Amino acid sequence: MTLQKVAKLAGVSVSTASKALSNSKEVSEETKALVLKAAAELSYFSTVKKRRFENRRHSCITVGIICPEIISVHYSEIVTALCRSIDEMGGKASIFITEFDKDKQKHIFDRCVSEKEIDAIISLEGFEISHDSFSLPIPAVFLGGKGKNSVNSNLSDGIYKAVRHFADMGHKKIAFAGEPLTISKAVCFEKAMLDIFGACDQSIIFCENGRFEESGRAAGAKICALEPNDRPTAVLCAYDEIAYGLIRTMRENSLRVPEDISVIGINDIPTSRFLETPLTSVRNNTEGVVSKVMEILSNQLSQNMHEAEPVFVPCELVIRASVTKI
Repeated sequence: MTLQKVAKLAGVSVSTASKALSNSKEVSEETKALVLKAAAELSYFSTVKKRRFENRRHSCITVGIICPEIISVHYSEIVTALCRSIDEMGGKASIFITEFDKDKQKHIFDRCVSEKEIDAIISLEGFEISHDSFSLPIPAVFLGGKGKNSVNSNLSDGIYKAVRHFADMGHKKIAFAGEPLTISKAVCFEKAMLDIFGACDQSIIFCENGRFEESGRAAGAKICALEPNDRPTAVLCAYDEIAYGLIRTMRENSLRVPEDISVIGINDIPTSRFLETPLTSVRNNTEGVVSKVMEILSNQLSQNMHEAEPVFVPCELVIRASVTKI
């Protein structure tokens, strides 16, 4: 499929089509969208990428890693492990940051598909846009989601283990502390509470604005403001940094961890074991996730496979001193 046919279908010149597919700033976003749509309809990417990939199969490949952020320890650990694995297979990585913006994610994905320098994609946000829009013209693996070629940390099971541990330690009034980007974890928490206790107190599910310790401090302030009999005896935090802010606020209000309130985090980042009261946390199996991602990617690169079934990697509950029996 030639570039001329793509240009004709999009109603632009060959030069404009070429610039659009190279993400040139000289071409408007509207024109780029028209050209990309035409290229997808004509399977242009599949043809061009296949030809180029055949020529580079035994040379250095470039993998585009699409990541929401690298400021958090969770994502930086995954990206570091991916870059190390890509280097070990003789390739190199290009990292793209979306800042949790779905439109930006789609734009970056489209760029990776069209730019000749990118041979494969790993997206750390899953992919809500239909794969059929580009018919997976290059190898792509998605961390998250339930579609083909996806690898997931089984956080639902990890959250269930956390709530189960609270229950085994005698806790029934359990809160959840999160922020707007962790709604999916709150849903898993509610399901675990319903499965284990048959009920979930919505009044102590906190979804506070801000990120990291800031949202934890906001949730902690609301918990401290409750009457003693209304306070939860345990809190599951959407990730460890939220737990840090929560714990600090509670201690500033003379509430002890775990004597007054037990706390569990998620992600088990390295600093959690070194807190004054080491934090119990749900650990993602980063090594296992990255290994599965690279296995799927390697199969695609060597055999042009695009139909791997979704994989769910178990999480582990790491028990430390921040939970006590009541």
